[in-house]
Amino acid sequence: MNRALFRNRYRVASHRKRETDYAASTCYFVTICTKDRMPWFGEIRNGIMGLSDVGCVIREEWERNAILRPDIQLGLSVIMPNHIHGIMYIDAVEIDRWSISPRSIQQSISGAVASCIPLARRRAGELGSIIAQFKGACTKHISAMGYTDFAWQRNYHDHIIRDKYAYNAIEQYIVENPRRFESGESYDQPWVYLQEIDQRSISTR
Repeated sequence: MNRALFRNRYRVASHRKRETDYAASTCYFVTICTKDRMPWFGEIRNGIMGLSDVGCVIREEWERNAILRPDIQLGLSVIMPNHIHGIMYIDAVEIDRWSISPRSIQQSISGAVASCIPLARRRAGELGSIIAQFKGACTKHISAMGYTDFAWQRNYHDHIIRDKYAYNAIEQYIVENPRRFESGESYDQPWVYLQEIDQRSISTR
């Protein structure tokens, strides 16, 4: 774990890339985990993920992103027992160039649209702001259901999808994730896999 000294205290350093504009028109692959990898969201049986009531909240709030924010479109996603993987477009002009159509989002999500959480020092359309609002809305809803000990892991992981090859490979990763997770393959941490995708993508250009 990368820990930095700040005001004479150690803290977990942010993994955000300083040179990256997280409000720019971009397609992201995002992973968000529960604290201590606790399996709050359900369980996998025979390669199929069954959502708990907490998992249903996660799915509803994730899809609500595209309703609250007209500049966001959602691609393929999967909720796992202790994390969620999803593709998110922020004004992604690359979609048309890759001839990719984001999946349609069901507009009739039950419940009132949650108000956005004000976040200091974050731009409204920035990825970090979007994820923080998503996590906050989920936590508020889940706590109201009586699960007051629910918590997220600090931060999240994002990967910029740079071309159609990487997009297709990440979609395949998402589809196969439940089966691989259940079989015990170390497939719930995609960082090495994503590095391989980038290397192959560069070699095919």
